[in-house]
Amino acid sequence: MWNAGWISRLVLVPAGMLFVYCAGFALSAYMLFPLSVNYNFSRNLGISTLIILFSGGVLYYFARRKDYASGRFHPLSAGKPSPGDVILLLLPLTPVAQYTVINAGIVSTVGVVYVIAFFGLLSALFILVIPALLRGIADFRVLQAAGAAFTFSLTNMAILSQAHAWYAYGEATLQQVVFWGMLAVLLTLTHLRSRVILYAAVTGYFLAGFLLPLPEESSPEATTGSASEESDITSLLKEKSPEVTPNIYLLVYDAYAPGETMAAYGIDISQQFGFLNMQGFNLYPRAYTIHPETLSSMNSVLEVASIAGSSPKAVSGDNRVVRQFKSLGYTTYGVFPTDYMFRELKPGYDEFLPVYSTPPYYQLIKSVLMGEFRFDSSFSKIPDGEFSDAKKIMLQRAAAGRSFVYTHSTRPFHSQNSGKCLPDETALYAERVQSANREMREDILTIIDHDPGALIIVMSDHGPYLTKNCIGLSKGYSLEDVTRLDIQDRYGTLLAIRWPDEDYKPYDDITVIQDIFPAVFAWMYRDAEVLKVKVPPVTRWERNMVAGASVNNGVIVGGVNDGESLFTGVGVFNESP
Repeated sequence: MWNAGWISRLVLVPAGMLFVYCAGFALSAYMLFPLSVNYNFSRNLGISTLIILFSGGVLYYFARRKDYASGRFHPLSAGKPSPGDVILLLLPLTPVAQYTVINAGIVSTVGVVYVIAFFGLLSALFILVIPALLRGIADFRVLQAAGAAFTFSLTNMAILSQAHAWYAYGEATLQQVVFWGMLAVLLTLTHLRSRVILYAAVTGYFLAGFLLPLPEESSPEATTGSASEESDITSLLKEKSPEVTPNIYLLVYDAYAPGETMAAYGIDISQQFGFLNMQGFNLYPRAYTIHPETLSSMNSVLEVASIAGSSPKAVSGDNRVVRQFKSLGYTTYGVFPTDYMFRELKPGYDEFLPVYSTPPYYQLIKSVLMGEFRFDSSFSKIPDGEFSDAKKIMLQRAAAGRSFVYTHSTRPFHSQNSGKCLPDETALYAERVQSANREMREDILTIIDHDPGALIIVMSDHGPYLTKNCIGLSKGYSLEDVTRLDIQDRYGTLLAIRWPDEDYKPYDDITVIQDIFPAVFAWMYRDAEVLKVKVPPVTRWERNMVAGASVNNGVIVGGVNDGESLFTGVGVFNESP
Protein backbone atom coordinates (compact mmCIF):
# COMPACT_ATOMS: atom_id res chain seq x y z
CA MET A 1 0.00 0.00 0.00
CA TRP A 2 3.01 2.31 0.30
CA ASN A 3 2.86 4.00 -3.10
CA ALA A 4 2.01 7.35 -4.65
CA GLY A 5 -1.28 6.09 -6.06
CA TRP A 6 -2.48 4.97 -2.63
CA ILE A 7 -1.54 8.29 -1.03
CA SER A 8 -3.23 10.26 -3.79
CA ARG A 9 -6.50 8.30 -3.80
CA LEU A 10 -6.96 7.94 -0.05
CA VAL A 11 -5.34 11.11 1.28
CA LEU A 12 -4.53 13.90 -1.16
CA VAL A 13 -7.71 14.03 -3.25
CA PRO A 14 -10.15 13.52 -0.31
CA ALA A 15 -8.25 16.08 1.81
CA GLY A 16 -8.19 18.47 -1.13
CA MET A 17 -11.95 18.15 -1.60
CA LEU A 18 -12.53 18.63 2.12
CA PHE A 19 -10.51 21.83 1.94
CA VAL A 20 -12.65 22.97 -0.99
CA TYR A 21 -15.77 22.21 1.05
CA CYS A 22 -14.49 24.27 3.97
CA ALA A 23 -13.27 27.17 1.88
CA GLY A 24 -16.46 27.27 -0.19
CA PHE A 25 -18.74 27.15 2.84
CA ALA A 26 -16.70 29.70 4.81
CA LEU A 27 -16.70 32.13 1.88
CA SER A 28 -20.45 31.70 1.35
CA ALA A 29 -21.19 32.12 5.07
CA TYR A 30 -18.98 35.21 5.23
CA MET A 31 -20.84 36.81 2.34
CA LEU A 32 -24.39 35.82 3.31
CA PHE A 33 -24.58 35.73 7.13
CA PRO A 34 -23.28 37.52 10.23
CA LEU A 35 -20.20 36.06 11.87
CA SER A 36 -21.33 32.61 12.98
CA VAL A 37 -20.26 29.37 14.64
CA ASN A 38 -20.28 27.36 11.40
CA TYR A 39 -18.22 29.97 9.61
CA ASN A 40 -15.50 29.70 12.25
CA PHE A 41 -15.80 25.90 12.32
CA SER A 42 -15.31 25.56 8.55
CA ARG A 43 -12.43 28.01 8.61
CA ASN A 44 -10.64 26.14 11.40
CA LEU A 45 -11.34 22.78 9.78
CA GLY A 46 -9.89 24.10 6.54
CA ILE A 47 -6.69 25.01 8.35
CA SER A 48 -6.46 21.51 9.84
CA THR A 49 -7.05 20.02 6.40
CA LEU A 50 -4.20 22.09 4.97
CA ILE A 51 -1.88 20.41 7.46
CA ILE A 52 -3.01 17.00 6.22
CA LEU A 53 -2.58 18.12 2.61
CA PHE A 54 0.94 19.31 3.30
CA SER A 55 1.87 16.11 5.13
CA GLY A 56 0.32 13.98 2.41
CA GLY A 57 2.13 15.98 -0.22
CA VAL A 58 5.47 15.32 1.45
CA LEU A 59 4.75 11.58 1.62
CA TYR A 60 3.64 11.58 -1.99
CA TYR A 61 6.84 13.33 -3.05
CA PHE A 62 9.07 10.79 -1.34
CA ALA A 63 6.95 7.89 -2.59
CA ARG A 64 7.53 9.06 -6.14
CA ARG A 65 11.15 9.91 -5.45
CA LYS A 66 11.99 6.46 -4.16
CA ASP A 67 10.05 4.86 -6.92
CA TYR A 68 7.68 3.05 -4.60
CA ALA A 69 5.13 3.72 -7.32
CA SER A 70 5.39 3.76 -11.07
CA GLY A 71 4.12 7.31 -11.39
CA ARG A 72 0.69 6.08 -12.46
CA PHE A 73 -2.29 5.43 -10.23
CA HIS A 74 -2.25 1.83 -9.11
CA PRO A 75 -5.42 -0.23 -9.69
CA LEU A 76 -6.60 0.13 -6.10
CA SER A 77 -10.21 -0.57 -5.18
CA ALA A 78 -12.06 2.76 -5.37
CA GLY A 79 -15.41 1.53 -4.08
CA LYS A 80 -18.65 2.19 -5.87
CA PRO A 81 -22.06 3.70 -5.21
CA SER A 82 -24.90 1.56 -3.92
CA PRO A 83 -28.65 2.31 -3.84
CA GLY A 84 -28.54 1.82 -0.08
CA ASP A 85 -26.20 4.81 0.23
CA VAL A 86 -29.26 7.06 0.22
CA ILE A 87 -29.72 5.99 3.85
CA LEU A 88 -26.55 7.95 4.71
CA LEU A 89 -28.48 11.16 4.09
CA LEU A 90 -30.32 10.48 7.34
CA LEU A 91 -27.12 11.28 9.27
CA PRO A 92 -27.10 15.06 8.58
CA LEU A 93 -30.89 15.17 8.26
CA THR A 94 -31.52 13.89 11.80
CA PRO A 95 -30.75 17.21 13.57
CA VAL A 96 -32.59 19.08 10.80
CA ALA A 97 -35.69 16.99 11.43
CA GLN A 98 -35.40 17.76 15.16
CA TYR A 99 -35.27 21.49 14.46
CA THR A 100 -38.44 21.28 12.39
CA VAL A 101 -40.21 19.50 15.25
CA ILE A 102 -39.11 22.14 17.76
CA ASN A 103 -40.29 24.92 15.43
CA ALA A 104 -43.52 23.20 14.38
CA GLY A 105 -45.59 26.13 15.62
CA ILE A 106 -43.66 28.56 13.41
CA VAL A 107 -42.80 26.69 10.22
CA SER A 108 -45.71 25.47 8.09
CA THR A 109 -45.96 21.95 6.65
CA VAL A 110 -44.89 23.26 3.25
CA GLY A 111 -42.00 25.05 4.93
CA VAL A 112 -40.87 21.81 6.58
CA VAL A 113 -40.83 20.15 3.16
CA TYR A 114 -38.65 22.98 1.82
CA VAL A 115 -36.23 22.69 4.76
CA ILE A 116 -35.87 18.91 4.46
CA ALA A 117 -35.54 19.16 0.67
CA PHE A 118 -32.84 21.83 0.90
CA PHE A 119 -30.67 19.93 3.33
CA GLY A 120 -31.43 16.64 1.63
CA LEU A 121 -30.11 17.98 -1.69
CA LEU A 122 -27.15 19.65 0.01
CA SER A 123 -26.24 16.42 1.79
CA ALA A 124 -26.70 14.40 -1.39
CA LEU A 125 -24.22 16.65 -3.17
CA PHE A 126 -21.48 15.93 -0.63
CA ILE A 127 -22.36 12.32 0.17
CA LEU A 128 -23.49 10.90 -3.18
CA VAL A 129 -22.80 13.13 -6.17
CA ILE A 130 -19.25 14.39 -5.66
CA PRO A 131 -17.87 11.01 -4.47
CA ALA A 132 -19.45 9.32 -7.52
CA LEU A 133 -18.01 11.89 -9.92
CA LEU A 134 -14.48 11.64 -8.47
CA ARG A 135 -14.28 7.90 -7.88
CA GLY A 136 -11.90 7.60 -10.82
CA ILE A 137 -9.21 9.55 -9.01
CA ALA A 138 -10.12 8.96 -5.35
CA ASP A 139 -11.53 6.28 -3.08
CA PHE A 140 -15.33 6.61 -3.19
CA ARG A 141 -15.75 5.44 0.39
CA VAL A 142 -13.29 7.98 1.80
CA LEU A 143 -14.91 10.84 -0.12
CA GLN A 144 -18.32 9.67 1.03
CA ALA A 145 -17.28 9.48 4.67
CA ALA A 146 -15.69 12.95 4.49
CA GLY A 147 -18.83 14.44 2.94
CA ALA A 148 -21.10 12.80 5.50
CA ALA A 149 -18.95 13.93 8.44
CA PHE A 150 -18.79 17.49 7.06
CA THR A 151 -22.54 17.88 6.49
CA PHE A 152 -23.36 16.23 9.80
CA SER A 153 -21.05 18.66 11.62
CA LEU A 154 -22.74 21.63 9.95
CA THR A 155 -26.32 20.58 10.68
CA ASN A 156 -25.58 19.33 14.19
CA MET A 157 -23.68 22.48 15.18
CA ALA A 158 -26.75 24.34 16.44
CA ILE A 159 -27.31 21.59 19.03
CA LEU A 160 -23.72 21.95 20.22
CA SER A 161 -24.09 25.73 20.28
CA GLN A 162 -27.16 25.50 22.48
CA ALA A 163 -25.60 22.96 24.82
CA HIS A 164 -22.38 24.96 25.27
CA ALA A 165 -23.75 28.53 25.06
CA TRP A 166 -21.80 29.40 21.90
CA TYR A 167 -22.30 32.73 20.20
CA ALA A 168 -20.53 33.41 16.86
CA TYR A 169 -17.58 31.35 18.05
CA GLY A 170 -17.41 27.87 19.45
CA GLU A 171 -14.85 25.65 21.14
CA ALA A 172 -12.63 24.75 18.18
CA THR A 173 -11.18 21.70 19.91
CA LEU A 174 -14.59 20.17 20.61
CA GLN A 175 -15.76 20.91 17.08
CA GLN A 176 -12.68 19.24 15.63
CA VAL A 177 -13.14 16.22 17.89
CA VAL A 178 -16.74 15.84 16.73
CA PHE A 179 -15.79 16.03 13.06
CA TRP A 180 -12.71 13.81 13.10
CA GLY A 181 -14.41 11.37 15.46
CA MET A 182 -17.42 11.08 13.15
CA LEU A 183 -15.09 10.69 10.16
CA ALA A 184 -13.18 7.88 11.90
CA VAL A 185 -16.41 6.05 12.72
CA LEU A 186 -17.69 6.41 9.16
CA LEU A 187 -14.39 5.27 7.63
CA THR A 188 -14.48 2.19 9.81
CA LEU A 189 -18.08 1.35 8.93
CA THR A 190 -17.76 2.10 5.21
CA HIS A 191 -14.79 -0.24 4.85
CA LEU A 192 -16.50 -3.22 6.44
CA ARG A 193 -17.20 -6.11 4.12
CA SER A 194 -20.95 -5.60 4.49
CA ARG A 195 -22.48 -2.11 4.40
CA VAL A 196 -25.59 -3.37 6.18
CA ILE A 197 -23.97 -2.49 9.51
CA LEU A 198 -23.37 1.07 8.30
CA TYR A 199 -26.96 1.48 7.12
CA ALA A 200 -28.32 0.00 10.36
CA ALA A 201 -26.19 2.34 12.48
CA VAL A 202 -27.34 5.43 10.59
CA THR A 203 -30.99 4.35 10.68
CA GLY A 204 -30.72 3.65 14.41
CA TYR A 205 -29.27 7.12 14.99
CA PHE A 206 -32.12 8.71 13.05
CA LEU A 207 -34.77 6.84 15.04
CA ALA A 208 -33.03 7.62 18.33
CA GLY A 209 -33.20 11.28 17.45
CA PHE A 210 -36.97 11.13 17.87
CA LEU A 211 -37.17 8.64 20.72
CA LEU A 212 -34.79 10.60 22.95
CA PRO A 213 -35.91 13.93 24.45
CA LEU A 214 -35.31 16.94 22.24
CA PRO A 215 -32.88 19.59 23.54
CA GLU A 216 -34.47 22.30 25.61
CA GLU A 217 -34.80 25.72 24.09
CA SER A 218 -32.22 28.26 25.24
CA SER A 219 -34.87 30.96 25.51
CA PRO A 220 -38.39 31.19 26.90
CA GLU A 221 -39.91 31.49 23.41
CA ALA A 222 -41.59 28.10 23.67
CA THR A 223 -44.75 29.32 25.38
CA THR A 224 -48.04 27.72 24.46
CA GLY A 225 -51.72 28.28 24.95
CA SER A 226 -54.18 30.81 23.59
CA ALA A 227 -56.16 33.73 24.90
CA SER A 228 -58.74 32.52 27.37
CA GLU A 229 -62.18 33.90 27.97
CA GLU A 230 -61.19 35.12 31.42
CA SER A 231 -61.06 38.76 30.31
CA ASP A 232 -62.83 39.19 27.00
CA ILE A 233 -62.74 42.96 26.92
CA THR A 234 -64.45 43.12 23.52
CA SER A 235 -67.56 41.40 24.89
CA LEU A 236 -67.65 43.71 27.88
CA LEU A 237 -67.54 46.82 25.68
CA LYS A 238 -69.81 45.55 22.94
CA GLU A 239 -72.96 47.45 23.94
CA LYS A 240 -71.19 50.59 25.18
CA SER A 241 -69.97 53.79 23.54
CA PRO A 242 -66.79 55.66 24.44
CA GLU A 243 -66.92 59.27 25.62
CA VAL A 244 -63.50 60.19 24.19
CA THR A 245 -61.73 58.71 21.17
CA PRO A 246 -58.24 60.19 20.84
CA ASN A 247 -55.58 58.75 18.64
CA ILE A 248 -53.61 56.19 20.61
CA TYR A 249 -49.94 55.36 20.07
CA LEU A 250 -48.32 52.30 21.62
CA LEU A 251 -44.55 52.77 21.34
CA VAL A 252 -42.62 49.69 22.46
CA TYR A 253 -38.82 49.63 22.84
CA ASP A 254 -37.66 46.07 23.10
CA ALA A 255 -36.10 45.07 26.46
CA TYR A 256 -35.78 48.63 27.79
CA ALA A 257 -35.29 48.14 31.54
CA PRO A 258 -37.04 50.31 34.17
CA GLY A 259 -35.15 53.09 35.90
CA GLU A 260 -34.23 51.24 39.10
CA THR A 261 -32.83 48.35 37.11
CA MET A 262 -30.89 50.66 34.79
CA ALA A 263 -29.31 52.25 37.85
CA ALA A 264 -28.26 48.80 39.08
CA TYR A 265 -26.54 48.23 35.71
CA GLY A 266 -24.71 51.53 36.14
CA ILE A 267 -26.57 53.13 33.22
CA ASP A 268 -27.67 56.74 33.71
CA ILE A 269 -30.99 57.47 31.99
CA SER A 270 -32.01 60.41 34.16
CA GLN A 271 -32.01 62.77 31.17
CA GLN A 272 -34.36 60.48 29.24
CA PHE A 273 -36.76 60.23 32.16
CA GLY A 274 -36.50 63.99 32.59
CA PHE A 275 -37.48 64.36 28.94
CA LEU A 276 -40.52 62.15 29.48
CA ASN A 277 -41.58 64.22 32.49
CA MET A 278 -41.13 67.43 30.51
CA GLN A 279 -43.40 66.08 27.78
CA GLY A 280 -46.16 65.35 30.27
CA PHE A 281 -45.70 61.62 30.74
CA ASN A 282 -46.72 59.86 33.92
CA LEU A 283 -44.03 57.34 34.93
CA TYR A 284 -44.74 53.86 36.27
CA PRO A 285 -41.39 52.77 37.72
CA ARG A 286 -42.81 49.66 39.42
CA ALA A 287 -44.38 48.14 36.30
CA TYR A 288 -43.49 44.65 35.15
CA THR A 289 -44.76 42.02 32.74
CA ILE A 290 -46.24 38.64 33.55
CA HIS A 291 -44.37 37.08 30.59
CA PRO A 292 -40.59 37.36 30.07
CA GLU A 293 -40.36 37.39 26.26
CA THR A 294 -41.68 39.44 23.39
CA LEU A 295 -44.44 37.38 21.81
CA SER A 296 -46.15 36.03 24.92
CA SER A 297 -45.76 39.39 26.68
CA MET A 298 -47.17 41.54 23.88
CA ASN A 299 -49.78 38.94 22.98
CA SER A 300 -51.12 39.08 26.53
CA VAL A 301 -51.10 42.90 26.42
CA LEU A 302 -53.08 42.99 23.17
CA GLU A 303 -55.41 40.13 24.10
CA VAL A 304 -55.84 41.30 27.73
CA ALA A 305 -55.32 37.72 28.82
CA SER A 306 -52.95 35.87 31.14
CA ILE A 307 -52.10 33.28 28.49
CA ALA A 308 -52.02 34.32 24.85
CA GLY A 309 -49.35 31.98 23.49
CA SER A 310 -46.15 32.65 21.58
CA SER A 311 -47.59 32.52 18.09
CA PRO A 312 -47.21 35.83 16.21
CA LYS A 313 -50.92 35.75 15.41
CA ALA A 314 -51.94 38.33 18.03
CA VAL A 315 -49.05 40.75 17.54
CA SER A 316 -49.58 40.59 13.79
CA GLY A 317 -52.92 42.31 14.32
CA ASP A 318 -55.40 39.55 15.10
CA ASN A 319 -56.16 40.46 18.72
CA ARG A 320 -58.92 41.85 20.92
CA VAL A 321 -57.50 45.35 21.30
CA VAL A 322 -57.11 45.90 17.56
CA ARG A 323 -60.56 44.46 16.88
CA GLN A 324 -62.07 46.79 19.48
CA PHE A 325 -60.45 49.85 17.95
CA LYS A 326 -61.60 48.79 14.49
CA SER A 327 -65.16 48.47 15.79
CA LEU A 328 -64.90 52.12 16.87
CA GLY A 329 -63.85 53.20 13.39
CA TYR A 330 -60.14 53.49 14.09
CA THR A 331 -57.57 52.89 11.38
CA THR A 332 -54.98 50.52 12.84
CA TYR A 333 -51.26 50.61 12.15
CA GLY A 334 -48.56 48.01 12.85
CA VAL A 335 -45.09 49.47 12.35
CA PHE A 336 -42.13 47.12 12.82
CA PRO A 337 -38.49 47.17 11.62
CA THR A 338 -38.48 43.40 11.00
CA ASP A 339 -40.94 40.75 9.88
CA TYR A 340 -40.67 38.92 13.22
CA MET A 341 -44.28 39.82 14.05
CA PHE A 342 -45.69 38.60 10.73
CA ARG A 343 -43.73 35.65 9.35
CA GLU A 344 -46.13 33.82 7.04
CA LEU A 345 -49.25 35.45 8.51
CA LYS A 346 -51.36 38.10 6.81
CA PRO A 347 -51.12 41.21 9.02
CA GLY A 348 -54.40 42.26 10.61
CA TYR A 349 -53.54 45.98 10.66
CA ASP A 350 -55.04 48.33 8.09
CA GLU A 351 -51.57 49.67 7.34
CA PHE A 352 -48.29 48.04 8.28
CA LEU A 353 -44.53 47.82 7.90
CA PRO A 354 -42.73 45.87 6.61
CA VAL A 355 -44.91 45.12 3.62
CA TYR A 356 -43.09 41.84 2.99
CA SER A 357 -42.30 38.84 5.16
CA THR A 358 -39.48 36.36 4.80
CA PRO A 359 -40.84 32.80 5.14
CA PRO A 360 -39.94 31.12 8.46
CA TYR A 361 -38.49 28.12 6.60
CA TYR A 362 -35.83 30.43 5.16
CA GLN A 363 -34.97 31.66 8.65
CA LEU A 364 -34.69 28.05 9.84
CA ILE A 365 -32.38 27.14 6.95
CA LYS A 366 -30.29 30.22 7.65
CA SER A 367 -29.96 29.42 11.35
CA VAL A 368 -28.93 25.80 10.71
CA LEU A 369 -26.30 26.95 8.21
CA MET A 370 -25.02 29.45 10.76
CA GLY A 371 -24.82 26.71 13.38
CA GLU A 372 -26.77 28.66 15.98
CA PHE A 373 -30.21 30.12 16.55
CA ARG A 374 -29.66 33.80 17.25
CA PHE A 375 -32.20 36.52 17.96
CA ASP A 376 -30.13 39.22 16.29
CA SER A 377 -29.99 37.57 12.88
CA SER A 378 -33.13 35.52 12.56
CA PHE A 379 -35.43 37.85 10.65
CA SER A 380 -35.23 40.31 7.80
CA LYS A 381 -34.68 43.90 8.92
CA ILE A 382 -35.42 47.21 7.23
CA PRO A 383 -32.25 49.38 7.21
CA ASP A 384 -32.29 51.82 10.14
CA GLY A 385 -32.41 55.03 8.11
CA GLU A 386 -35.10 53.70 5.79
CA PHE A 387 -37.21 52.46 8.70
CA SER A 388 -36.86 55.74 10.61
CA ASP A 389 -38.14 57.72 7.62
CA ALA A 390 -40.98 55.26 6.95
CA LYS A 391 -42.06 55.26 10.59
CA LYS A 392 -42.15 59.05 10.71
CA ILE A 393 -44.39 59.10 7.65
CA MET A 394 -46.67 56.50 9.26
CA LEU A 395 -46.93 58.51 12.49
CA GLN A 396 -47.74 61.69 10.61
CA ARG A 397 -50.36 59.90 8.51
CA ALA A 398 -51.95 58.41 11.63
CA ALA A 399 -52.24 61.87 13.18
CA ALA A 400 -54.56 62.96 10.39
CA GLY A 401 -57.38 60.55 11.33
CA ARG A 402 -58.75 58.42 14.13
CA SER A 403 -55.91 55.94 14.60
CA PHE A 404 -54.39 53.25 16.77
CA VAL A 405 -50.68 52.74 16.18
CA TYR A 406 -48.47 49.96 17.53
CA THR A 407 -44.75 50.33 16.85
CA HIS A 408 -42.14 47.94 18.21
CA SER A 409 -38.51 48.99 17.98
CA THR A 410 -35.67 46.49 18.15
CA ARG A 411 -33.74 48.90 20.38
CA PRO A 412 -32.23 48.58 22.92
CA PHE A 413 -32.76 44.81 22.59
CA HIS A 414 -31.80 42.08 25.03
CA SER A 415 -28.65 39.99 25.41
CA GLN A 416 -27.65 37.54 22.71
CA ASN A 417 -29.33 34.77 24.74
CA SER A 418 -26.74 32.08 24.12
CA GLY A 419 -26.71 31.16 27.80
CA LYS A 420 -23.38 32.86 28.48
CA CYS A 421 -22.82 36.60 28.84
CA LEU A 422 -20.38 38.33 26.54
CA PRO A 423 -17.50 40.06 28.36
CA ASP A 424 -18.95 43.47 27.44
CA GLU A 425 -22.63 42.51 27.45
CA THR A 426 -23.78 45.38 29.67
CA ALA A 427 -21.60 47.94 27.89
CA LEU A 428 -23.08 46.91 24.54
CA TYR A 429 -26.57 47.21 26.00
CA ALA A 430 -25.75 50.69 27.34
CA GLU A 431 -24.77 51.77 23.82
CA ARG A 432 -28.04 50.44 22.44
CA VAL A 433 -29.96 52.28 25.18
CA GLN A 434 -28.53 55.57 23.95
CA SER A 435 -29.67 54.71 20.44
CA ALA A 436 -33.12 53.76 21.75
CA ASN A 437 -33.30 57.07 23.64
CA ARG A 438 -32.72 59.03 20.44
CA GLU A 439 -35.35 56.99 18.60
CA MET A 440 -37.83 57.44 21.46
CA ARG A 441 -37.37 61.21 21.53
CA GLU A 442 -37.83 61.46 17.77
CA ASP A 443 -40.99 59.33 17.88
CA ILE A 444 -42.55 61.28 20.74
CA LEU A 445 -41.77 64.71 19.32
CA THR A 446 -43.14 63.68 15.91
CA ILE A 447 -46.42 62.62 17.50
CA ILE A 448 -46.76 65.67 19.76
CA ASP A 449 -45.97 68.05 16.91
CA HIS A 450 -48.67 66.55 14.67
CA ASP A 451 -51.11 65.16 17.26
CA PRO A 452 -50.86 67.06 20.57
CA GLY A 453 -54.10 65.58 21.92
CA ALA A 454 -53.02 61.96 21.49
CA LEU A 455 -52.69 59.32 24.19
CA ILE A 456 -49.10 58.03 24.00
CA ILE A 457 -47.91 54.86 25.72
CA VAL A 458 -44.14 54.32 25.94
CA MET A 459 -43.13 50.93 27.24
CA SER A 460 -40.97 47.84 26.88
CA ASP A 461 -42.02 44.23 26.59
CA HIS A 462 -39.64 42.57 29.08
CA GLY A 463 -36.16 42.94 30.57
CA PRO A 464 -32.78 42.61 28.81
CA TYR A 465 -31.38 39.47 30.54
CA LEU A 466 -28.03 40.92 31.64
CA THR A 467 -27.48 39.16 34.97
CA LYS A 468 -25.88 35.80 35.69
CA ASN A 469 -25.97 33.75 32.45
CA CYS A 470 -27.87 36.35 30.38
CA ILE A 471 -30.80 33.99 29.82
CA GLY A 472 -33.19 31.86 31.89
CA LEU A 473 -31.89 30.47 35.18
CA SER A 474 -33.35 26.97 34.86
CA LYS A 475 -29.89 25.45 34.43
CA GLY A 476 -27.10 25.83 36.95
CA TYR A 477 -28.99 28.00 39.43
CA SER A 478 -31.25 27.28 42.37
CA LEU A 479 -34.00 29.35 43.92
CA GLU A 480 -31.57 30.50 46.62
CA ASP A 481 -29.40 32.15 43.94
CA VAL A 482 -32.15 34.40 42.57
CA THR A 483 -32.04 38.04 43.63
CA ARG A 484 -34.39 40.98 43.19
CA LEU A 485 -32.20 42.26 40.35
CA ASP A 486 -32.38 38.92 38.54
CA ILE A 487 -36.17 39.15 38.52
CA GLN A 488 -36.24 42.83 37.57
CA ASP A 489 -33.74 42.03 34.82
CA ARG A 490 -36.17 39.61 33.17
CA TYR A 491 -39.65 40.88 34.09
CA GLY A 492 -39.18 44.60 34.78
CA THR A 493 -40.43 47.01 32.10
CA LEU A 494 -40.33 50.65 31.15
CA LEU A 495 -43.76 52.27 31.26
CA ALA A 496 -44.74 55.92 30.78
CA ILE A 497 -48.10 57.24 29.59
CA ARG A 498 -49.03 60.70 28.33
CA TRP A 499 -52.72 61.03 29.12
CA PRO A 500 -54.57 63.78 27.19
CA ASP A 501 -56.36 65.07 30.28
CA GLU A 502 -56.51 64.71 34.05
CA ASP A 503 -59.68 62.61 33.98
CA TYR A 504 -57.59 59.45 33.70
CA LYS A 505 -56.78 59.29 37.42
CA PRO A 506 -59.84 57.26 38.58
CA TYR A 507 -58.92 54.61 36.00
CA ASP A 508 -55.15 54.66 36.35
CA ASP A 509 -54.87 51.27 38.05
CA ILE A 510 -51.79 49.67 36.45
CA THR A 511 -49.57 47.06 38.08
CA VAL A 512 -48.36 45.09 35.06
CA ILE A 513 -48.20 46.18 31.43
CA GLN A 514 -51.08 43.80 30.71
CA ASP A 515 -53.26 46.32 32.65
CA ILE A 516 -52.65 49.10 30.12
CA PHE A 517 -55.62 48.59 27.83
CA PRO A 518 -58.16 47.90 30.59
CA ALA A 519 -57.07 51.28 32.00
CA VAL A 520 -57.17 52.97 28.59
CA PHE A 521 -60.64 51.66 27.73
CA ALA A 522 -61.93 52.41 31.23
CA TRP A 523 -60.83 56.01 30.69
CA MET A 524 -62.24 56.19 27.14
CA TYR A 525 -65.62 54.81 28.28
CA ARG A 526 -65.48 56.53 31.68
CA ASP A 527 -66.36 53.17 33.17
CA ALA A 528 -64.33 51.73 36.06
CA GLU A 529 -66.11 48.38 35.57
CA VAL A 530 -63.75 47.76 32.65
CA LEU A 531 -60.91 47.38 35.14
CA LYS A 532 -62.45 44.10 36.25
CA VAL A 533 -61.01 42.39 33.18
CA LYS A 534 -57.45 42.99 34.38
CA VAL A 535 -55.34 39.83 34.49
CA PRO A 536 -53.88 38.52 37.74
CA PRO A 537 -50.51 40.28 38.22
CA VAL A 538 -48.64 36.98 38.66
CA THR A 539 -45.55 36.22 36.60
CA ARG A 540 -45.42 33.12 34.43
CA TRP A 541 -42.66 30.83 33.13
CA GLU A 542 -40.84 31.61 36.35
CA ARG A 543 -39.21 28.17 36.58
CA ASN A 544 -37.55 28.67 33.21
CA MET A 545 -36.54 32.27 33.77
CA VAL A 546 -35.81 32.69 37.50
CA ALA A 547 -35.45 29.16 38.88
CA GLY A 548 -38.94 29.13 40.35
CA ALA A 549 -39.15 32.60 41.90
CA SER A 550 -42.16 34.69 40.92
CA VAL A 551 -43.88 38.02 41.47
CA ASN A 552 -47.42 38.34 42.76
CA ASN A 553 -48.96 41.82 42.81
CA GLY A 554 -45.54 43.43 42.99
CA VAL A 555 -44.22 41.17 45.76
CA ILE A 556 -41.43 38.64 45.22
CA VAL A 557 -42.19 35.01 46.04
CA GLY A 558 -39.07 32.89 46.62
CA GLY A 559 -35.40 33.62 46.27
CA VAL A 560 -33.10 35.92 48.21
CA ASN A 561 -35.70 38.70 48.52
CA ASP A 562 -38.72 36.52 49.28
CA GLY A 563 -41.65 38.59 50.57
CA GLU A 564 -40.14 41.90 49.50
CA SER A 565 -41.29 44.34 46.83
CA LEU A 566 -39.97 43.79 43.31
CA PHE A 567 -38.95 47.45 43.24
CA THR A 568 -37.56 49.19 46.29
CA GLY A 569 -38.24 52.74 45.16
CA VAL A 570 -34.58 53.51 45.72
CA GLY A 571 -33.30 55.71 42.94
CA VAL A 572 -34.38 58.89 41.27
CA PHE A 573 -37.22 57.60 39.11
CA ASN A 574 -40.36 57.83 41.16
CA GLU A 575 -43.96 58.22 40.08
CA SER A 576 -44.91 61.56 38.63
CA PRO A 577 -47.08 63.71 40.90
